[in-house]
Amino acid sequence: MRIDKLDIRGFGKIHNLIIEFSKGFNLVYGENEAGKTTVQWFIRGMLYSLKGGKNTKGGAIPPLKKYSPWKGDFYGGSIVYTLDSGASFTVERDFNNNTVKIFDSFFNDISDSFKKSKEKGPLFAVEHLGINEACFERTVFIGQMDTKVDASGGRELVDKLANIRETGSEEVSLKKAREALKDSLINYVGTDRSTTRPLDMVNLKLAELEGKKKELFKEKEKIFEAEEKLRKLSEQKNRYEKKREVFNLARKVIELRKNVEEVKKKKRELVLIIKEAEKYEQERETLSQQTELCNGVKKQYEAYSKYAKDDPGLINILYNKLEDALKEKERLCKKQETLMQEIGEIERSLEEYKAFRSFEEDVDGRVQNLSGSIKELEQKKRDVNVTALDESVKAASYKLGFIKVGIGILAILTLLSGICTSFFRQKAVFAVLTFVFALLTLVFVYMGKAVRDNLQRLDHNRNILLSEMRDIDRELSAKQEEIRRIFSVAGVENEGEFIKKKTLYENKVLRLAELNGSMDELEREMDENRIYIEKIKTLMLDRLGTCGIIALEENEIKSEHVKTFREGLAKYLEAIENLKRLNEKREDAAKYLQSLYDRASSLFGESFAKKEDLLRSLDGMDLKINELYEKIEKYSMEIQNSYGFTDNSPEYHELMEKIYDAEFQSAESYIENLLSELNGRIDEIVLEMSRDWALVERGCLIENEIQELEVKTAELEREKERLLDIGKSLKTALHVLEEAALEIKREFAPLLNQKLGSIAGFITQGKYSEVRADDSFMIRALEPGTRRIVELPFLSGGTVEQLYLALRIALAETVEDGGEVLPLIMDEVFAHYDDTRVFSTLKMLFELSKERQIIFFTCKDREMEAATEVFGKDLNVIKLGTC
Repeated sequence: MRIDKLDIRGFGKIHNLIIEFSKGFNLVYGENEAGKTTVQWFIRGMLYSLKGGKNTKGGAIPPLKKYSPWKGDFYGGSIVYTLDSGASFTVERDFNNNTVKIFDSFFNDISDSFKKSKEKGPLFAVEHLGINEACFERTVFIGQMDTKVDASGGRELVDKLANIRETGSEEVSLKKAREALKDSLINYVGTDRSTTRPLDMVNLKLAELEGKKKELFKEKEKIFEAEEKLRKLSEQKNRYEKKREVFNLARKVIELRKNVEEVKKKKRELVLIIKEAEKYEQERETLSQQTELCNGVKKQYEAYSKYAKDDPGLINILYNKLEDALKEKERLCKKQETLMQEIGEIERSLEEYKAFRSFEEDVDGRVQNLSGSIKELEQKKRDVNVTALDESVKAASYKLGFIKVGIGILAILTLLSGICTSFFRQKAVFAVLTFVFALLTLVFVYMGKAVRDNLQRLDHNRNILLSEMRDIDRELSAKQEEIRRIFSVAGVENEGEFIKKKTLYENKVLRLAELNGSMDELEREMDENRIYIEKIKTLMLDRLGTCGIIALEENEIKSEHVKTFREGLAKYLEAIENLKRLNEKREDAAKYLQSLYDRASSLFGESFAKKEDLLRSLDGMDLKINELYEKIEKYSMEIQNSYGFTDNSPEYHELMEKIYDAEFQSAESYIENLLSELNGRIDEIVLEMSRDWALVERGCLIENEIQELEVKTAELEREKERLLDIGKSLKTALHVLEEAALEIKREFAPLLNQKLGSIAGFITQGKYSEVRADDSFMIRALEPGTRRIVELPFLSGGTVEQLYLALRIALAETVEDGGEVLPLIMDEVFAHYDDTRVFSTLKMLFELSKERQIIFFTCKDREMEAATEVFGKDLNVIKLGTC
């Protein structure tokens, strides 16, 4: 058990203070008058209430008055604690009107489920902690300078431990039992020194009757033998009749035993059914919580409800196809770019062959004819120097062709960079490139114009020269003019270049036609690729958009989107499957619960619809068993009274053994045989008495008087015997009670001393490990140096305090005895400790705090620093301000 939280709304000097404790070691630090003692009494009061009433004779104020709030009207607060089982409880207490409410972890009010006391209200602490307030104060609640267990406290703990060991309850007091037995012995029997108690009066009356009987016996000497015989027969008959009553009672005891066994058997079956019902009730609660979680997941991924489990595979396939299509698009674009570049280059190169478009088809023959004629006339031109001029014209023409090619290339680059500006992210870069290419194109155009002008000027000079040469040879001039025109248009200088250039022209035309065909086919493939990509994107965006993974207006699909869709659909389908499975389990649990209730109804003949009905039936069985045992006890006492408390005969023991230990059939047979035999003896006695009665009738008057005296004497003797038996029984019970208490003390003493020695050895660093506490919790230790057993007054003050602390902790562990592990509340226990003892004791508490909560109150910085060094980060420090 651990204390989780205190909410002190009004208690003494403290007002509206919340304190939260950890599982291990909690150090509550505060200067004197900071409220440490008030916090301790708040814990004790919340658990066990506060004692009220008037001031004691010594002037001490009862706690209920002492801790009345200094300010504010509300007197009380709340405490939250958790048991070792994990169950958590909140207790709210109002000390003004003495009201208490206990809530479980779900805030259900369970106050009525506990036994109640008129003064303290529900006794929840006794049930949950396993000890009453007195044991709590003398074990785990160690006040300031209060580690020692005094004589009265020792006796209290001895009785408590003995009561718990013997009866399982600390409400049964051995001390009260001893006092009750002694009072009963005096009041109902008497002692050797009394004169007016019941036994004394019976003895006096018996003496008087004995004197009268002696006088009457003198008068009936003649019929004495007959009377004596008749008396003996009568007594024998009475004894036999009493035995017959005893045997009838024994027969009833056996029948009751059979009834007890039948009820116990039904109880065991019912207990098994209840355990099964509790198990499946818990399972249903767990399944309901899991169903709620699965419904949350299903609702979160509801958008995936329209898709099947194979959709992730489909969308994966679509995404792979999309990637392949995009790669294909990239390849086609690169191929288109290559084709366009090659087409552009061919088209630009055809610019210098454009003259061949205007020539006739037989221009080749015409050129050959002109070349032959010119060769014949060339000799005539050799005297005219036209070579330099022709070279200049040729150079200018070549330069002009180069400029045209450059203009074409720059125009294409300008166009491509402009297109890339629209398709690629680096728009600024391509825009700059477009501007640069356009500017270079203008520069080349300007240069081409200048070259063209120069070429025209050269042509004009050549025409002037040829005009002069025309006078030399008109015919050569005409032919040269014609072939020159053809060469000039073709851009060649001789027949070989013309033939070569025409061949190149025809090849380029064929290649251009081939490339244009390839471009048409490529554009068709690109259109098909674009349509295919759009189709795939439409299919994917329909799913991704519906599920909110990607906005419908977005165009880029990433692998993360596909992964999100796949994971979301998987979670949705998993939630659906889990819901189906959980619903089936809940239905199975409900069916099994109903089958349990039906089975219980069939077995016990009652109608059961819920677990509470089973529990009520179980309580009824316990009540029935108790009633049967009470009857058995009643009949057993009557049997014992009939035999006498001191009877130790074999017959008595055999009878008790048969009716309590033997099998039912054997015991019944044994009793029937005894009854049959006893009835035969009684019949024989009656017959014999009837024979002697005639003789006795003659002394009827005397006999009647004697009989009256005998009856009175017998009554008094029986009363005396009863009183003696009661006295002996009371003395025996008192002796047995004392022996039992001593035996119980000896049972728990070894365990207590083992724990005491272990703890003492730890905190004294092995110096005092052999320490024992006697029956009154007086501590003695084996001194290491002398090996003598010494009492505590012979040891140092610090060692004494350490050993008393070890005893308190050992007592706490012994009282718990496998029950709830209680928190240890300690206030200023290191007052007489030096630094070494402080550290060794804190190390022991460190080990103890791993299994038990410790709340340690102190006002000393030394203890704060030592605890910080020992516990490190595991230390929970709570500081109280000065009030």
